[in-house]
Amino acid sequence: MFLSKLLKRAFFLIKKGWSHRKKPSMEDPIMIKTTKNNACIYNMRLQQGVHIHLFGINNNGNIISTLILTRSDNGLRGIISGKVEVGETTSEAAKRELYEETGLQTIRLYHTGIRLNIPCRKYQFEVQVFTGIIAHGREVRLNDENSMYQYVETHKAFSCMEVGEQKKCYHECRSIAQKISAPEKYLIPEMELG
Repeated sequence: MFLSKLLKRAFFLIKKGWSHRKKPSMEDPIMIKTTKNNACIYNMRLQQGVHIHLFGINNNGNIISTLILTRSDNGLRGIISGKVEVGETTSEAAKRELYEETGLQTIRLYHTGIRLNIPCRKYQFEVQVFTGIIAHGREVRLNDENSMYQYVETHKAFSCMEVGEQKKCYHECRSIAQKISAPEKYLIPEMELG
């Protein structure tokens, strides 16, 4: 008896929730309306974002740490990330996000060539990954998105990141950053943003 009442209530709530949902509109920047055989179809639109892995180096040019930020809204720890604004390239977005979240302007960022496709409810999210190096312990100025920053030792940084998508390419970004920090040891292709 109790189970049947619970199921009826669940079905009622689901039905009520679906009937009150707002239909996508043309003003919604992430939706594209197309018609096929006189029927409206809403296609998912691509939203772009950036991840920036910043690695701290010592005086010898060896990577010893990763810059990890703690978000203010949910307390999750991870790297610099954000969305690409309208009319902005991913390179410009990476520079803007770096400055907004850390206050750093003079860091050279390198495009790693890595693209992550992250499925979302309303759109397909494509993230392009960048990497850069800074002096270990360099002070950063946080905005209101993040509550604190920490330079975490490289062997602990992977387990300390709490956002799964950011972990996917950590080791590859670290390898690229090591080549950037010691260019005389490695021949690297031009990936610099300038």
